[in-house]
Amino acid sequence: MSDTENFYAREMQFGRATFRSGRANALNTGIEDLHVHCSDSRQMFSFTSTGKNKGGFTLTTPKRIFIEGGEDLKPKEGGKLPDQIGFSLIQDNGDIIISAENGRIKLMADSIELVSKSCDEKYGNIHLDAQRTMQIKAHDLAVDVANDTRINSTNFFGVTTLKMTFASVFFKGLSAVTIAENPEKWEDKSILDL
Repeated sequence: MSDTENFYAREMQFGRATFRSGRANALNTGIEDLHVHCSDSRQMFSFTSTGKNKGGFTLTTPKRIFIEGGEDLKPKEGGKLPDQIGFSLIQDNGDIIISAENGRIKLMADSIELVSKSCDEKYGNIHLDAQRTMQIKAHDLAVDVANDTRINSTNFFGVTTLKMTFASVFFKGLSAVTIAENPEKWEDKSILDL
């Protein structure tokens, strides 16, 4: 006996692109309302209507994904930045993951803001975890902390400055060392050349 045929499944081909609807997706985890792929079937997008990813959208390509826009967005009067949002990524619930395990992630803009808004102790946090070196270069650096501040160094911790003010309500001790006493610790000053 032959398998039951899905009479609602349809497939059409236009040139180098194929459109289909009503068939199982590539992972066989649900039915697709719309699936489009080009001559390379790995280059496709689909909307899934059943299964684990019901109501989900999948975009797959073996090479680059390139999104360009905003050419006609104009700046505010007398300003530099556009008066409209150029690109929005809004996720009402769930995580957003940006991963480049064999590449780099670069954020570049006139201004960058990282905002974490939750007051819950488990959330509302920003974690920066560098397995090797974290380098910060800035014209000015201001840090305002409402509660505790801790800097732990298992080896060398140094600060160079022309002026310094140190004040503590609970002053228990302060030791200082000059560059002349440990010149090898200060050889790489690249992160201090602002």
